[in-house]
Amino acid sequence: MNNERYKAYPWLTAPVRGKTFRCPDDHRAAMRAFVADCHKYLIIGTSGLDDDLLNEIASVIDGSKKHLVHYVDMNGTPARERFEKAVPVFVEGANGGSLVRTSDYGFSMFLNTNEIEDFLAAD
Repeated sequence: MNNERYKAYPWLTAPVRGKTFRCPDDHRAAMRAFVADCHKYLIIGTSGLDDDLLNEIASVIDGSKKHLVHYVDMNGTPARERFEKAVPVFVEGANGGSLVRTSDYGFSMFLNTNEIEDFLAAD
């Protein structure tokens, strides 16, 4: 790059079956490390059709932890079912206590409830 500064932007993810997860290796490594360390997941408005992303999560998630998973989905998609199938530790009660919540309204409405504070304050 001839010592020129540039910005790299992530690719958008599209719910298309059969695609592959594409990003620079250092971004992927950072994501994997972050997910492996997480125990709270806020899943907003996704279809759950991104098998490549689900596989990445499932391959690095700590199966010994109790997780808090909160879905915000006003369209009633089967995203929760898809996530739980791909990432079994996201199932309510997994590992002796994983908690799962679903809010059936949009993200803007979710922000106007106490649920966001509850999610952020949870251990």
